[in-house]
Amino acid sequence: MIKNHLQYKVSTSQLKKFEEALAEATNRGCAPVGTHPVMWQAQIDALESQMRTLHREISEYDRLVSGNLESIEVETLDELPIGLIKARIAKGLTQKDLAELAGVKPQQIQRWEEEDYYKAKFEQLIKIANALNVTVSERISFQKEAKNNTKVLKELGIDLSFLKRRICPDASDEPSDIISKSSALLKRIWSLVVHDDGQLDVSNFALEGAEFARFKLPQNANEQKIKAYAQYAYTVAGIVASAEQSEIIYVSQDWAEVRRAILEHGEISLENCLNYVWDLGVPVIPLSDPIRFHGGCWRIDGRNTIVLKQSIREESRWIFDLLHELHHASERNNEDNFLPDQLDGTDPERRESEEERRANEFAGNVLLNGKANEYFEEVLRASSRQLPYIKKNVQRVADSHELNVGIFANYVAFRLKKDFDADWWGAASNLQVGGSDAHSVSQQVFRMRCNLCEMEKIDRQLVELATSEPAI
Repeated sequence: MIKNHLQYKVSTSQLKKFEEALAEATNRGCAPVGTHPVMWQAQIDALESQMRTLHREISEYDRLVSGNLESIEVETLDELPIGLIKARIAKGLTQKDLAELAGVKPQQIQRWEEEDYYKAKFEQLIKIANALNVTVSERISFQKEAKNNTKVLKELGIDLSFLKRRICPDASDEPSDIISKSSALLKRIWSLVVHDDGQLDVSNFALEGAEFARFKLPQNANEQKIKAYAQYAYTVAGIVASAEQSEIIYVSQDWAEVRRAILEHGEISLENCLNYVWDLGVPVIPLSDPIRFHGGCWRIDGRNTIVLKQSIREESRWIFDLLHELHHASERNNEDNFLPDQLDGTDPERRESEEERRANEFAGNVLLNGKANEYFEEVLRASSRQLPYIKKNVQRVADSHELNVGIFANYVAFRLKKDFDADWWGAASNLQVGGSDAHSVSQQVFRMRCNLCEMEKIDRQLVELATSEPAI
């Protein structure tokens, strides 16, 4: 979703580039010499997919700023935060304007919106709604059987809005229709059985994807929802891994070796990092659901598979997360599919484990040429270890050493959290440089590299829906 004018300008610029690339490909008429026709068509399909996504987001933003909207509909309370963001845009207010009306700092509004208000308390949402002078209403229906099944699914961490978006987009809005049309994949993903009489059997509810994954989990996340989503992501990862036929290359733990290999593809960019990881035989799957799950790594039938998902669409954040997950893959080169003694992926001990620290240090050193800690200490010295002065010195150190300030800011945020338990991610987000939409870049590489043609029809549909951005 485009949330401000700067993102709108970046998106329109990106759309123009895609249109020019597609026109050039269409005028060519056939695949270039040395490129397989199937791969060539996959590249064209990827361009068209990115264009549809950008057209959708740009059209949505244009409608919001047109001044012609009198109401914004949301299907569930989970969608209320997005509705508030849309309401701000529709009323012609900047994040700074809203901050003044709500009596909070502009950085707070920016941070809340970047995270789709997931860290905001309910009373804070009410405060924002009041500041926007909007009225929020919710229709509650009572269909006993559908209501009971809906309640059971929600308790398991599965929302009907998610099922309609990712499992059965052709279903109506009626709960019974959504559950009925999701029955095959409810069984495939979570081992849930919908009987002919509509009753839902949850006795074999499966969550092994959450139990054995290594994945990044934000604090204050809904644990059950994250586990259910991890199981969904694990199923998608398993389908993609099974279809992948490329050679599996040993994943190095040497940051210098990894950096050199990425630079052979060109500069350190998200696209080049993705292609390097895919060249190792490690598929990278981009997801985009509003659920507090940032990424994961599974080893399935001998093949490492990575899932990336961030609400923040800056390339620097996605590059950092990608390399973080790659380090997890490097520590699993010789493992079987699962380790029964692993920590649960949602356990706080996992988030603060030595394994997570190593993964973050690895990502920082790859991106900052082994000098991540040195640059971080330079910032601390210049700031006299005072948090209010960190931001300007991160910019100064990045400029003096010709670093990507967004990448460096992300590393600083990680270190401040680890060393001082200080949440600096909001300030790091403010230092992200403009560029391509990270999900779109990852999606384009995925479309070109994934063997969709090797999948069964139901599996291919599940993967395509998982990696697309749903129409409004």
